[in-house]
Amino acid sequence: MKYICKTEYYESPKVGQGTFKNPYAVTRRPAKREVNGKLHLEFNFDLAHLRNGVEEIIETTTLPFVEHQPTIILNDNNEEVDIRVFLMSGGTYHKDKIVSWGRPSAYIMEHEYLDPISWDGNSDIQLISKVGHEVQRQIAKDWIDACVLIHSQAINVNFELEEIN
Repeated sequence: MKYICKTEYYESPKVGQGTFKNPYAVTRRPAKREVNGKLHLEFNFDLAHLRNGVEEIIETTTLPFVEHQPTIILNDNNEEVDIRVFLMSGGTYHKDKIVSWGRPSAYIMEHEYLDPISWDGNSDIQLISKVGHEVQRQIAKDWIDACVLIHSQAINVNFELEEIN
């Protein structure tokens, strides 16, 4: 999965870090392990650019998934409910109805959102499955846009998803 910069040049907000031409953010190095009987998944978003044809990592953001922290949405009665319960009871997803973004558990990530991937630690990954339910794909895109931070800003401030084929 790759996010590309919305502009040709990206000025890092970190003092002294500089300006980068055509930077991108890409998911890499998945890690899957069990700790005290609980599944843990971690994914890295590397902010990178090419310098003289060689990839250079500017910054890495790590996304851990362990326990379920529900995403809260307003239902048709304006009550706050877990989005999974809302959708399973026939509710229709609208991004503007999200009250707060949570984080899916490792189990939910692995079984509902990820394409089957290699856990060898070297594979690039798709945090948004290429197959499956379109609503889940949209929720995943919206979650990433709101919750993945690059230099303390939501990723969608300066980057946009390169479409998944």
